[in-house]
Amino acid sequence: MCWLCGQGIEMSLPINHPYAWTIDHVTSLSLGGDPLDLNNIREAHRTCNSSRGNRAPGPPPRNSRRW
Repeated sequence: MCWLCGQGIEMSLPINHPYAWTIDHVTSLSLGGDPLDLNNIREAHRTCNSSRGNRAPGPPPRNSRRW
């Protein structure tokens, strides 16, 4: 499961496919994230990982129309 969009990841896709499996760091390495800390690693689609860039993850989206 992609931790950014919540959709499944097809593991048989070629590495250059937009929805291929990649490793995403919760705290980006450029912002001081530890590359060896397993708690800093999540699975993500290539496009989800690329679109997030080095920004910190935001709050989860609201599921209710009641604000």
